[in-house]
Amino acid sequence: MTKIKKILLTSVASTFVFAQTSFSEIKGPYGTLGASVSVATQKYSKGIVSNRNQPTGSIGVEYNSPYYFFLTANLNKETTDPQSGVNADYEYCLTPGVKNTFGKVTAELSYENCIVSATETGYLQAKLGFEVNKDANINVNFYKESTAGAKAAVGNTKIAGNNYEIEGTYNFGAVTGTAGYFVSEHYLDSKHLGLSKNISGVDVDLSYYNVSATGNRNYVSAGSANNISTDHVILTLAKKF
Repeated sequence: MTKIKKILLTSVASTFVFAQTSFSEIKGPYGTLGASVSVATQKYSKGIVSNRNQPTGSIGVEYNSPYYFFLTANLNKETTDPQSGVNADYEYCLTPGVKNTFGKVTAELSYENCIVSATETGYLQAKLGFEVNKDANINVNFYKESTAGAKAAVGNTKIAGNNYEIEGTYNFGAVTGTAGYFVSEHYLDSKHLGLSKNISGVDVDLSYYNVSATGNRNYVSAGSANNISTDHVILTLAKKF
């Protein structure tokens, strides 16, 4: 682990201790309001590593009403590449949605809108969670990009407009294991294996991602495919209040 990663992880550990004594979830007749803080060795989302492949941090708040509505707001570290012509250090995401549980099935519909500088990216998100038993769960998720995706390498075809994910979790007692598969249409696929555990109130997650770009060069150029097709091992520490 690099020196900068060690410094970042040490700093966030101190933040967890401070936040633990300073904040707590607020509950009332109109719902609950909570906060969260997290740090990770890389910023990964939907098959793509950003933040210039550096460690990242995030702070957020979440409101849950007694009438199924929820709203989350997050401020994430997102340093842009100067060659992109965009000079930004942070990403702001706002996600309103509705969620309800029907027996052993949890259904969620939301819209995530993230802004880096003046650039917005939105996803309509539909999620279903199935409780197999007290230890096992299966999640099926769909993400639709608001502009129907990006332009392909050749022609006017769009890529990454529709995204599909299936994920299973199992509580082994000592740790919880996760296995998942994510597909971004005409763009990439990502295989995921992870182990997580709550240690003294902090959620610790160690995950491996194998990302492969599509082999169709009409959609993704050879140069882009080489940058996309990589393996990632990511350590994340997260705390909710």
